[in-house]
Amino acid sequence: MNRGRWNQLHSIGEAKNFLQYMFNSVMLGVLFDVNSFFFAIKRFMAFIRG
Repeated sequence: MNRGRWNQLHSIGEAKNFLQYMFNSVMLGVLFDVNSFFFAIKRFMAFIRG
């Protein structure tokens, strides 16, 4: 992991904001993957039903 961003943090508030940003980014990625998975399942079920 690149430590450059960590070295630029000057306060606990900045660290908290950075961690919240990272958490939100990861969660958006997870939710996107889950939604894509369910969309693929729906398409597959529609294909099977004809």
